Amino acid sequence: MARNLNHVTLIGRLGRDPELKQTKNGVNTVDFSIANQRDSGDNERVNWISCRAYKKTAELICNYCTKGKKILVEGEIWNDQWEKNGEKSSRTYVLVTNIEFIDGGKSSDAGNGPVGNTFTPKDNGGYSDEVYESYGEYDPSEEF
Repeated sequence: MARNLNHVTLIGRLGRDPELKQTKNGVNTVDFSIANQRDSGDNERVNWISCRAYKKTAELICNYCTKGKKILVEGEIWNDQWEKNGEKSSRTYVLVTNIEFIDGGKSSDAGNGPVGNTFTPKDNGGYSDEVYESYGEYDPSEEF
């Protein structure tokens, strides 16, 4: 029997400095985007991928990453849908479950920060269906 698979692994550079926010339930979160550049001869293409992280992962990204820093993210594709004032909207992003810092931390010294460290769901407090459901207890049409 075939199983469904929803797994994404990306390496890219942060598009702006991340900003830690909290959901209405007090869960730390950060929305960020990474630029994933693809070179194929004369044809260069940059894809901007929206990402969201929670809890410890969100804190680590905000503490150690700045605009332009290279990061590896693993996660799942998520799609939020909502309706506000009769208008339907949606947003697709990577829900980050693992991260690895490729560049150094916030300092220009590449020796600062957790380079090469991988942070897994265990480090992030674990992900489960129950936790995912608690993340969804916000109105995605509103900013945090």
